[in-house]
Amino acid sequence: MIKIDNLVKRYGNLVALDHLDLEIAKGEIFGLLGPNGCGKTTLLSILAGARKPDGGRILFDSKE
Repeated sequence: MIKIDNLVKRYGNLVALDHLDLEIAKGEIFGLLGPNGCGKTTLLSILAGARKPDGGRILFDSKE
């Protein structure tokens, strides 16, 4: 399970993720769709640990 609460990421004045809330259940197949510049790659980079969020929290199997 992945649970995301209030995730925020900014690049200067640009807000890439604005208080994102998302929950993906174990075994669930999930896709990210959206236009260029809407934060898909930023979200995946944060989940992979390549970038740090500016706010919010991420739980993997109920662990931060």
